Amino acid sequence: MQRMWRSVLILLALLSSVVILSAQDEAEIITVVGSGIVNPVLENIITASETELEFDISTTGTTAAFEQLCAGETDIATANRAISVQETTVCRENEVEFLELLVGYDILAIISNAADGFASCLSTEQLDSIFAPSAAVTDWNQLNTEAATAENPGVFPELPLTVIVPEDTTLTYAVLDVIVSGVGFRSDATSADFDTILETVRSTSGAISAIPLELALANPDILPIAIQFPGSEAGCLPPSVDFVEQGLYPVLTPLLVYVNKAAQETLGDFLTVLGGESSAESIVSAGFSPASVATYETNLAIIAGEQASRTTSTEDATFDIPPVLTGTVTVGGATTGFTLANTAASNLTTDQANLTITRDFSGEALGITAFCNGELDILFVNGDGAFECEEESPDALTISLGYQAVVLLANAADDHTTCLTLDQIQTIWSASSTETVTQWSDVAESMPEQAMTLFGIRESNDILSDIMLTPADGGAAAPIRIDTEINFDPLYRAAAVANVEGALTYMKWSDYERVVQNGQERIQLVLINGDNGCIQPSEETITSGEYPLSLQTSVVINKASLADLSVESYVWTIFADSSLSYLNAAGFVGINANDLLAIRQDLLVEYTAALLAAAEIEAAAAEATEEAPEGDGAEATETAAEPAATEESSE
Repeated sequence: MQRMWRSVLILLALLSSVVILSAQDEAEIITVVGSGIVNPVLENIITASETELEFDISTTGTTAAFEQLCAGETDIATANRAISVQETTVCRENEVEFLELLVGYDILAIISNAADGFASCLSTEQLDSIFAPSAAVTDWNQLNTEAATAENPGVFPELPLTVIVPEDTTLTYAVLDVIVSGVGFRSDATSADFDTILETVRSTSGAISAIPLELALANPDILPIAIQFPGSEAGCLPPSVDFVEQGLYPVLTPLLVYVNKAAQETLGDFLTVLGGESSAESIVSAGFSPASVATYETNLAIIAGEQASRTTSTEDATFDIPPVLTGTVTVGGATTGFTLANTAASNLTTDQANLTITRDFSGEALGITAFCNGELDILFVNGDGAFECEEESPDALTISLGYQAVVLLANAADDHTTCLTLDQIQTIWSASSTETVTQWSDVAESMPEQAMTLFGIRESNDILSDIMLTPADGGAAAPIRIDTEINFDPLYRAAAVANVEGALTYMKWSDYERVVQNGQERIQLVLINGDNGCIQPSEETITSGEYPLSLQTSVVINKASLADLSVESYVWTIFADSSLSYLNAAGFVGINANDLLAIRQDLLVEYTAALLAAAEIEAAAAEATEEAPEGDGAEATETAAEPAATEESSE
C-alpha cells in the first residue's frame, strides 16, 4: 500500500513538472516591430540588461510599426521619427495608449581636417556652396564674400576643396541631404564609408565630410564644424546633445521607443533600463549619441505615470486654429515678453487678415493696471505672476516661461573675482563708474591695484544689463557703462577674459554653455553673493531663484478671455513648439519641449472650462431676462441689470 501511494505521489509530481514546463514554454513573448535603425540599439540594451524576458523583433519600418502599435498588434514599436498627429488619432480611436521614450539620437557632424581652423564655423548657405548638386566651388577661397587681396586675404585661404559624402545607404547621408539644398550632392563628390572618410579627412587639408557625432567624438584628431543656422540668434553651434535638446541644432534623427501600455506590467523593470541612463552605454556602442540625463529622468517619470506620456513634442490635434479668425487680442506688460509676443503674433496673423493683436509693452506696472481693469487678455510679468489689483482681480491662469540669468566670467588667476556682491557688480558695471572705476582696488580696498578690463555686449541697456544692474531692493535698473570693449560673440569675450588677467565679462546662461562646449580654459564662473552667501550659477540655482542674477518671466491670462477663439489661438501659438528656439536663444532656463506639451495639454482643459463658464453666464443672463417684469424690452433689460449694478456700486 505504501509503495502504491508513493508511486501516486511521484506521478503527481511528474505531472506538476510537466504543467510548470508547459507554462514556461508558453511564457509571453514581447513583440517588437519597427525601425531598422533603432532595432539594433534596442537589441544592445536587451543584451546588456540581462533580462529574462523574451523578445521577438521584426524590422518593418517606422510607419508600419505605428500601424501595428495603433491596431494593438505589438507591444513595442521602434521609430526614427515622432508619431504623427494622424497616427496618434488612430491610436486614440482604437483606445491604444502608449509611452513614448526618447533614448538617443543620430546627430550629424560636419567635419574637416583638424588643422583647418578657418572652417570651424560654416553657415548653411556655405554648406550649400560646398555640397549641393549645383555647387561649383573647388577652392576654399571661393567662399569669401569679398574678393581677396594681399591686404585682405579673406576668411578662407587658397586651398583645394575635397568633398566626401557618406554612402547613400547611411542615415548620415539622408540627414545631410536634408540640410543641403537640392536632391543628392554634387557629382564630383567622392562617396565613402565612415572609416575611409575619417582617414581622408585626417590626412587631407581642405577636406570636408559628414559623420555621426558619436564617431566624431571618438576621433579627436578631426574637427567637428559648428553651423550657423538661418534665422538663429544663437550664432555658430557645434553638434551636441544639449543644443539638439534645446531645439538649436536641428540636424538629427531621434531614436524613439513606443511602448503599448497594455504590455507595461509584463515589461516591468526592463522599462527603467530601456528609458533610463543605464541604456547610454548600449546606445554609444551602437554608434549613436545617448540622450541627456534630464531626458532620461523624463522617461522614468513617464514610465512611473508622473508625467505626460510623450517626451517629444508634436502639435496636438485636439485644438485646431481656424482658417479665419476675427476680433482683437490685447497683450502687454513687462518688456521681457515683447519679442515672444511679437513672434507669436507674426506667426498667427500671417494668414489671418481679419485678426488684430494689439501689443503695449510700456512696462510691467502699467500692464498690471490694464489687466486689472480688464483691458488686457494676456499679461507678461517678471516673477511668479503674483500681484494684487486695487479692485477684484480677474480670474487668471499663470504660466511660467522659465528664468533668464546673467553669469559673469573672470580670468582664472584672479582670486578676488571668485565671488562678487551685488553692490560690487553695480560699482563695476554701472554708468556712474565710467572712467572712474578702472582698477580693482576702486571696487573694494581688499582688492589688488590691478587694471580692470571689461568686455561688454552693447552700448545700450538690454535684458541682461537690466537683470545685472537692478538694485537688490528693487527699482529701476541703472544704465550700463559704455567705456568697455564691445563684442557680441560670447566665445570671443570668454577667450579675451582668459587671455587678460583682471578681465571680466557677462553673458546669458546658454552662451556660457556654448563656452563650455567650446572647451575654453583659464576662465572661472563668478559666484554671486546676494546676502545669502556665494551662490554658483547652475540650472538648479537659477530655476529655484536662489541665484541672485536671475529673472523669472510669467504669462498671466484672463481666464474669461479663453472663451474667445482668437485668444485661444494666440495663446496656443505662444506655447507652440516653434517658440522653443526663441526661448532658448533668449537664454530662458527651465522650459523645454516636454514642458510646452504639458502646458498645451493644460490649456485644452482651461479652454473647455472657459467655454462652459461663458455658457453658464449666458444662460443665467437669458434666464434673468425671461424672469424680468413684463414691459418693453428696454425696461426689462434695465430692470434685469439693476441688481448687478447695485452690487458693483456697493463694493
